[in-house]
Amino acid sequence: MSTVEPVKLFSELKEETFRRQLSNSENFDRSILTYASGALALSLGFLKDFVPLTRAAHAYLLYGSWLLFALCITLTIASYLLAQLALKRHLEIADDYYLKQNTSAWGSPNTPALLTEIFNWASGSAFCLAVFLTTAFIAINAKEASMSFNKDDKGPRPNVKIIIDDGVRKAAGVPPMTRIPGATPPIVPSKPETPAQPTPEKPRKD
Repeated sequence: MSTVEPVKLFSELKEETFRRQLSNSENFDRSILTYASGALALSLGFLKDFVPLTRAAHAYLLYGSWLLFALCITLTIASYLLAQLALKRHLEIADDYYLKQNTSAWGSPNTPALLTEIFNWASGSAFCLAVFLTTAFIAINAKEASMSFNKDDKGPRPNVKIIIDDGVRKAAGVPPMTRIPGATPPIVPSKPETPAQPTPEKPRKD
């Protein structure tokens, strides 16, 4: 077996690996930006619909998650710029080594590439920690809101009596009035009597 075939196979495998690595990196950056923006919108929507920020418990968790989400987005955007610088530096090293036959260029440091990798790891870590803080904040305040709702629901209720007669529910009638002791009942004026009319006498017959 010649040495050319293993080298060719290795080159093909290396090219395919780099292509998949680039695809994973693009998907990672896109996912980080999408999820971080969505998580920020979710936390703001939770404050709007459930618990106002002025009454939220452990608000520092939410503030911390916002800072981490903002840091995550910033690092992801910065990694795009660093990746462009890393590619430019990589081409310079390749040109120096292959075209100019400068053997000392092999293994030259590529600082932007190193920073890109660091920023990617940092953005992923910041995103995971921000999700944890947001989840903790929502869980705590959802529980507080539920307890507050149950407490308000157990407040005094109007005393309504239900009259049940032979299993048939009826509406409550008008409550009877209590007479005040010693009160003089009002005098109702009687109607004036009509005087009797005299009966006319019948004429006598002779």
